[in-house]
Amino acid sequence: MNNSSRNLTEREFSETLQILTDFDQSCRVLVGYSGGVDSSVLLYLCCKVLGSSRVKALYVNHNLRSSEELETEILLCRRNCEKLGVDFSVRTIPTGEIDSLSKTHGGTESAARFLRYRIFEKFCAENNCRFVATAHHYDDQIETILMRVITGSPVTGLRGISEKNGNIIRPLLEFGKSQILEYAHGNGIAYSFDSTNNNLKFRRNAIRLELIPRLREQMPDFELRLIALRSRAVSLCGDKCDVRDRVELDYFNSLDAFRKLTVLYSMWDNTIGTQMPQTLAERVCEACSDGKTSLVASNGGVFCVKKPYLYIDNPLHSSECESFELNIDCSLCGSYLLPSGMCLSVGYTGKAGDIRIEPSSVKGRMYVRYVRMGDRIELKDGTKTVLRLLQDMGVPSIFRNKTPVLCDDLGIIAVFGTVYGGRNRICRRLRTSIAPLNAYYYIIHKTI
Repeated sequence: MNNSSRNLTEREFSETLQILTDFDQSCRVLVGYSGGVDSSVLLYLCCKVLGSSRVKALYVNHNLRSSEELETEILLCRRNCEKLGVDFSVRTIPTGEIDSLSKTHGGTESAARFLRYRIFEKFCAENNCRFVATAHHYDDQIETILMRVITGSPVTGLRGISEKNGNIIRPLLEFGKSQILEYAHGNGIAYSFDSTNNNLKFRRNAIRLELIPRLREQMPDFELRLIALRSRAVSLCGDKCDVRDRVELDYFNSLDAFRKLTVLYSMWDNTIGTQMPQTLAERVCEACSDGKTSLVASNGGVFCVKKPYLYIDNPLHSSECESFELNIDCSLCGSYLLPSGMCLSVGYTGKAGDIRIEPSSVKGRMYVRYVRMGDRIELKDGTKTVLRLLQDMGVPSIFRNKTPVLCDDLGIIAVFGTVYGGRNRICRRLRTSIAPLNAYYYIIHKTI
């Protein structure tokens, strides 16, 4: 039983989905498909509303259950997708990776969530999907708010789950579990059951299976009270996380204590996704008021105070950065998406700080990648290691191996140090005081 006021019908779902996808009639949507009843109904409805050709299904194997159970579940998912005419893919997290990550990332559930969403992000980029749809529903909202009340979350955390956060959409959030089950049975939708959902060592399972039933007995309207609490939190903080991975330090320091918390939690939600410890927020505020370059880290995330900005980042992306390499057509203007929410823009900006390169001066292949150990660049004042160059610029150590560099067949052409508060530098052989008419300008900026 739940107090959700909306009935789950194809029409109601369609109206919600159109709003969340900005009424885009051609966008592709990736459904995070686990095989359970929630995601099975979500996939079915997305296909009904959008058409199967605009939907892709991705199963993330967390390697947390027996191989027999996982194989049976994946087979069911594959058969359901074949019936719907949907492309189905599986991505597997290596054995032990979640357990290893959980020690620094808030436990097993938080680590699994982080890795799952990282896979979603990468899959979207590779398959031209604009949105990721997940099957969170009304009962999940109740559990989340209750869990945050119990753990002493500040008011910013009481906003619960948002229907939309960036490219993540949750079309079932206003519909209850009982309605989802009824819809599945009424439409003959086959689904699996995850045995870990009964494991009470996970806090959310204990809240769902033990605490909530007792609360319903003692206080039948407790769900409405929690939703009212969420509404008050939203009215105070806003429903959207309007701050991404950085904010100007002077602006942050000008805010009152409450608004500072709102900004920090928004940055954390958009970049890390787990629950941010309140003590971490207090330490960040103290570091910002001090104004000195510093790093404040906890629960898998890092806040960096480096004038003129306060940044947040997740060093767990480092492994992706080490292997990343993207070819650039040096004779064309355009934009190139990079990992960690970066974008390389090539065009005629004419700005003094942007890197200026004449295509004919490039030797062989040109490509962008991230800094690696031993990288060197020849500058007008001599050859330097790139990591030392970034250190001299004041780029924090946690970000140095995530700084983009531009290369050709002879070596590193340029370093994009401005991404993390440093300076852009171009190699000696391409440096010129007069811009050729056919020179292009290169700049990298953060998109998220």
